[in-house]
Amino acid sequence: MEIKKRGDEIPKEIYEKVWSLQPDMLAHRLDLTLGAAVRIHALVKKELVNAGIMTPDNVLIRRKEAKMKVTLEAEVQVGGNRPRGTGCIGYMPEGTRYEDLVRVFGKPLAGLSPDGKVKAEWYGRISGLEFTIYDYKSSLAPERNTDWHIGGRNQLAAVLLAAYFKTANIAV
Repeated sequence: MEIKKRGDEIPKEIYEKVWSLQPDMLAHRLDLTLGAAVRIHALVKKELVNAGIMTPDNVLIRRKEAKMKVTLEAEVQVGGNRPRGTGCIGYMPEGTRYEDLVRVFGKPLAGLSPDGKVKAEWYGRISGLEFTIYDYKSSLAPERNTDWHIGGRNQLAAVLLAAYFKTANIAV
């Protein structure tokens, strides 16, 4: 299953989070060259300044009315090879229901894990980054659960997946 979304909005908090990292740490976390990380850092600064969230001398402005509209193009592929060696990198938005996950990603690709810690799991890639969505150690049946973990190797996958899910869940 391949889904593409265009015109989605990235919350300003994501930009602030990226800005808070120095280029060398950004390069390390996103597995980029330092040059690419410096360019991304500069683009994020430009967006924050243009949106009125940051002054040109790198001071973040905390205003409730500051808004930013950004276009996000994410390619989501559900299924494929099951990721191995991933860990928890984030969580789905609070209150995410099983039926919402099914509506956006289809039925779970895996059921009860051999150790009984996971009862439902989706996996795939978002913009080339591996992800899993699962209900870790929940005492509830998946259909009643609202606490979903995101697994992967890169925190950007969790940020993109949560933003994508919010938009896709509204659109569906």
